Amino acid sequence: MQHLQNLTILNSAYYLDGGTAILYCVDQDDQRHNIRLSQRRFHSAHSGRLYFDEQLVPVRSPLETELLALLERAAIRYEPAPMPGRPIDPPSKNSLILSEDIKDVMERDEAANLRAFQSGIVNYVRSDEYVRYIEEHAE
Repeated sequence: MQHLQNLTILNSAYYLDGGTAILYCVDQDDQRHNIRLSQRRFHSAHSGRLYFDEQLVPVRSPLETELLALLERAAIRYEPAPMPGRPIDPPSKNSLILSEDIKDVMERDEAANLRAFQSGIVNYVRSDEYVRYIEEHAE
């Protein structure tokens, strides 16, 4: 990660496995990277952990500090991910939405959603709650 000067966030994924979130990025040389915060619902040694390019980022390490600083100042350039099959129709304006976080996602544009994921990951990993979760669920 020493060669990284900046990141640009292109897209994201949110899995319904208990909350895994992934940001897909490129660096200044247009090399692809991913930042993953794994789910926290099903407890294991890997749940709730931060990864960079599939490598575990040690808690409160210089690597974590550097990654969060890069992520915090990352630019946003939304690029739709290629999807197999036909595009999914957007939900109707009359849809019943049962959760505020889903409502927020539906009301924001793609770039604003990426920015929300970006700040959510940075804020959570910097929090005492992150450290407590890791300590409580370490195997």
